[in-house]
Amino acid sequence: MRTKPLRLLLLASLSLPLLADPPAPTPAPAAAAAAVPAVAETAPTPTPTPTPVPTMPSTLKLTNGTVLHNVTVVRWMKESVTVRHTGGADTIYYNYIAEPDRTTVKAARDDAIKNQKPDSASQLADVAVKGTVLVATEDGSEVPLGGAKVYAIRMDALNELSTNLTRVTLPKPLASSVTGADGQFAMVVPAGEDFFIFAKATKFVGQSWEYYEWRVPITQVGDRQSVTLSSSSMVPLAEQKAVSFSN
Repeated sequence: MRTKPLRLLLLASLSLPLLADPPAPTPAPAAAAAAVPAVAETAPTPTPTPTPVPTMPSTLKLTNGTVLHNVTVVRWMKESVTVRHTGGADTIYYNYIAEPDRTTVKAARDDAIKNQKPDSASQLADVAVKGTVLVATEDGSEVPLGGAKVYAIRMDALNELSTNLTRVTLPKPLASSVTGADGQFAMVVPAGEDFFIFAKATKFVGQSWEYYEWRVPITQVGDRQSVTLSSSSMVPLAEQKAVSFSN
């Protein structure tokens, strides 16, 4: 019969394994891109900003409210500055200058002393001090006093003479001199120092010794080439001190 071979053929075809679709090819991993070394950009070197030079203010305000105008420096000192202004000329302690002017003035002082500016040469020159010591006589006249010892002492030591102590030790003098028979003295004080003139002397008058002492801040002296220490500026005997100096 013809139908059997057909059935066998059909069964044979059913027994064959089913063929699956071929797997899709796995793509190869992408090759890593070659590392390109980064070129570092060199930052431009900033131009250094110059340090501003301290400038003396043309206007100064003091702690008491006073304002000085058109200020120019005459002389720098450690504790004070002598200035000219619209009203005249004055020596002003830095502590009496109101902030922020005080800080500016001190910076200008330090810069002037450090750099020895040509325009400040006269301000920083050593100070020549000359003068005469006079004492009163019984008739009220003033006569020169020879042999008086005259010193320039740092200003901050003046407070030590204001205590109740009868004996004090002062710092080593900045300069010293002894008056001649004409009562005159001369000495040179280092530049930039703020000082007072201190003088002592004794003289035998009649039947007893007389004792003399002077303490004059240089800021109170109008002409340093013509200082006068007289009976009017003498320290009273009860306030005079026995003084020694440190080495």
